[in-house]
Amino acid sequence: MLSLSEESEEEVIAGLAKQITGRYPEDFRQDTVQEYKKALQNICKELENAAEQTAPEEACHLIFTDPQGIQMDKYLKAVETDSVMVFAKAAVEEAISEFGDSLEKEQKAKILLDLLQQELE
Repeated sequence: MLSLSEESEEEVIAGLAKQITGRYPEDFRQDTVQEYKKALQNICKELENAAEQTAPEEACHLIFTDPQGIQMDKYLKAVETDSVMVFAKAAVEEAISEFGDSLEKEQKAKILLDLLQQELE
């Protein structure tokens, strides 16, 4: 395995910080450290997902960023629509439509996104 000297480790860390945040560590502001951590978390998730990824022509690629800036990046294998799926989709549509105008479009979308995020975790 390749071993880095202390000096080259610092150069690598500084280079990563610059690529991720646009600043070198010595130029970080107080909020930059949190920004750097979030970006590193997103990079780690992207790498994990890339390892799980199937061939693009056989998959659906889903990217979702939550209000806290955490990104979910998933590949789902393609599946044939069957009667159970059609029934389940109709049940979800009916459940949401029962609320009529008491839910705004964004609220309906948020409900569906929350369920999707919960299912994919």
